[in-house]
Amino acid sequence: MKKRVIASVVACAAVGLAFFGFAACDKAPTGDGSGDNTLAKIDVGSITVSEEIFPNGKLGTVFSWSVVENATAYLFDCNGTEVKSTYPSVTVQNYNQITLPSDGVFNVSISATAYGYTPSEPVSYTYTVRGCELNGISVTSFDDGILKWKADPLAKGYLVSVNGGASVAVTANEFDLNGSEYAGAAKVTVRATGDGLYTKTGTAFTVKINAEHTKVHLLPIEEYTVADGVVRWSAVPGVTKYKVVDIERNTVVTEDLFYDYSESLPVYGVYPISDNAALESAAVEPVLIPYLEGEGTNASPYKIKTPVDFRAIDYYEARYAEKLKTDSDAPRVSYVINNNIDFNAVGALEEESNFYALSQPFYGTLNGNGKELSNIRVRHRSGYWAMFDYITNKGAVMNIKFVSPDIQNSMIQPTLPLNASIATIAYKNYGIISAITVKDANYKTAGGEIGGICWDNRGIVQNCVFGGIIEQKATGQPNQACFEMAGIVSENNGTVSGNKVTTLEIRGTAIPDNGSSYNNVRCAAGIVSVNRAGGTVSNNSFETVTMSTVLNAITEHEFGGIVAYNAGTVVKGSGSLGTFIHNGTTVSAEVGTSSSLLGKLIGKNEGKRS
Repeated sequence: MKKRVIASVVACAAVGLAFFGFAACDKAPTGDGSGDNTLAKIDVGSITVSEEIFPNGKLGTVFSWSVVENATAYLFDCNGTEVKSTYPSVTVQNYNQITLPSDGVFNVSISATAYGYTPSEPVSYTYTVRGCELNGISVTSFDDGILKWKADPLAKGYLVSVNGGASVAVTANEFDLNGSEYAGAAKVTVRATGDGLYTKTGTAFTVKINAEHTKVHLLPIEEYTVADGVVRWSAVPGVTKYKVVDIERNTVVTEDLFYDYSESLPVYGVYPISDNAALESAAVEPVLIPYLEGEGTNASPYKIKTPVDFRAIDYYEARYAEKLKTDSDAPRVSYVINNNIDFNAVGALEEESNFYALSQPFYGTLNGNGKELSNIRVRHRSGYWAMFDYITNKGAVMNIKFVSPDIQNSMIQPTLPLNASIATIAYKNYGIISAITVKDANYKTAGGEIGGICWDNRGIVQNCVFGGIIEQKATGQPNQACFEMAGIVSENNGTVSGNKVTTLEIRGTAIPDNGSSYNNVRCAAGIVSVNRAGGTVSNNSFETVTMSTVLNAITEHEFGGIVAYNAGTVVKGSGSLGTFIHNGTTVSAEVGTSSSLLGKLIGKNEGKRS
C-alpha cells in the first residue's frame, strides 16, 4: 500500500493536519461500578485519515481511530451509509456500498459496539479530501522524434512543456517533437494530471533531448537543501542510484538521497543514474547548490555562520574559476563571517582537525567583519597547511581575529620529507591579506617552515598582528635544518607593511648528530624570514621576539627582529623595535655584521634599508 496524504484532526473540523500513522489512546468503559456497561466514547483526537492509491490502481480513503476497551466492532457511517468493522479502521471503497463523495467531503459518525455492552455515544467527524499526487512519469522510448512514457493509471491526461514554454495538454502517453519549433536540443517536462479532486497533478519529470533527437538524458538534480554539512535532494521517479561528484571530480555512487560533505570536499553536483534502456544517465554539468545564505555579491555576500560553512567557499570559487574561462570580467564572489565561531563546538576529538584547508584558488573577498574564530585545531600530515592554498591577485582576506589556534604539521616519515609548512591564512598570496589578528597561537611543524600569516607572499600583507609560539620539532634527520620561521611572512616577494608582532617565541629542536646536536632553525625573524629581491618590508613593529634552540648567527644562519635576510628593501619607517633575544642573548644592533648575523631590524642585509 502506498500512502500519499495523511491527516489528523484533533476536533471536528473541515480539514485535518497531515501526518503518518494513528495514535493509540484507550479508555475504559464508562460507568460508576453499579451496572453501567456503556462502552467508552471514541476519542475524536485519535482519528486519522489517509488518502491512498492501492496496488490495483484504485483510490481509497482510510479512516482509523484508537481501540476502545472491550469493543468487538465499530459502526462507521459515511454520508448516510453505514458499515460494521471488526477493526478500528475502514477503507472507503473496500465496501461496495460506500463510494467516494463527488464533492470530496466525508461526514462520518463512529461508535463502538460489543455483545452485552451499550454502544458508545457516536462521535462526529468531517473530512475534506486533500487529493493524492499522481505517480511520476517514466520514459519508455524516443523514436522518430516521438517521446513516449508510462504513468499512473489514474492519470486523466498530461501537461508537456518544452524548453520552459507554455504547457500543452495531451491525453495520449506521447508527444511529437518533430515540429520546427522543437529543433535542436530540448528540455521536455511532463506532468500527469488528475481529476483535480481526488487525484492531483504529479511531480514534474524533465529530460534532455540532444540536438540530433537521437538520445534522451536524465537531468542533474537542480534543487537541494543544505544543513549541518549534509546535502539533500528529492528522489527522481524511476531512479534508484545517484552519482555524487565533488569539486575535484571524485565520484561516489549512492542510493541515498543525501551526502555528508563536512569532512570531505563539497559536492559539485548530483547526477541520476538511469537503469532505463530508453534513458541516458545525467551528464556532469554545473548546478547551483545553496550552501550559504546570501547572493555572493558585495551588497549581499555569502554568510559564514558555522565551521562547516567554510567548506562551501571552495565550491563557489571552483564555479567562479569555470566562469573565468568564458568571462574574464566575471564579478568575484564576496563572503562575510556573520558571527563569532568557536570551533570546539564541532565536537572533534583531541587528535582530529576541526578546520579543513581550502584547496581551490581564492579569487573572492572574505571579510571577517571583526569576528573571532576561536580554538581552531589542525593535525596534518599531507604536505603544507594554511586556511587557503592560494590567494589570487584578485583575492582579498581581511578583518578576522584568530584566538588560540593550535596547528601541528609533520612529514609522513623522516626519510620521505614533505613540505610540512604552516601558515594561518595562505600558503601563497598574490592578493591582499589585511587586518588579521592571531592571538595565542601554538604552531608546531616537523619538516617545514612557518609564516604566522602567510608562507610565500607575492601580493600585500598589511596591518596584521601575530602573537604566540611557533616551533620546529625534530624530524629525525641529521643536518636537516634550513627551516625558516617568522611571525608574519616566511618568504616575501611582495609588500609587507604595517604589521606587528606582540609576544612571539620561536623554538627550534636539537637533533642528535654524531654524538653532538644540531639545532634545526637556520633563519628566523619576527616579521619576515627572507625578503627576496623586489620585496618590500616597511613600517613593521615587534614588542618581544624570543628565539631558543636555533642555530648560531654565523655564515648563512641569520636572525632578525624584523627581517632575517634581506635582498630587497626594508624600511623601518614608523615601526618600533622592541626586545629581541636570540638563544638567551639580548640583541641590540639594528643590523647584523659579517661575524654576527643578528639585528633588531635586519639579520643579514644584501639589499636596501632605510
